[in-house]
Amino acid sequence: MLPLPFGLVFEDLYTPSGLTRLHAAFLDQLAAQAPALATRLESARADPAGLGRKQEAELLIELGPCLEGFLTRLFGIEAKVAALKSEHERVACLY
Repeated sequence: MLPLPFGLVFEDLYTPSGLTRLHAAFLDQLAAQAPALATRLESARADPAGLGRKQEAELLIELGPCLEGFLTRLFGIEAKVAALKSEHERVACLY
């Protein structure tokens, strides 16, 4: 079994109980990293109809970097992602 962070193994990605633990790990990391954003996500999930389309889109966009960080850590690709970001920043002036 391929071990993953957060006490998971690769096979957990294919089971409901493993995905529940993965979800909990993401929420824990989000709460530690961005407590206000975690609270907003929790509120939005508690009352999905309470968000307008624009607010929902804004929330999803704000969650993007946190999810990216979580996934890069989960799959152990931090160095590769950092290299890609560095290359993107290097050529950003061309755009």
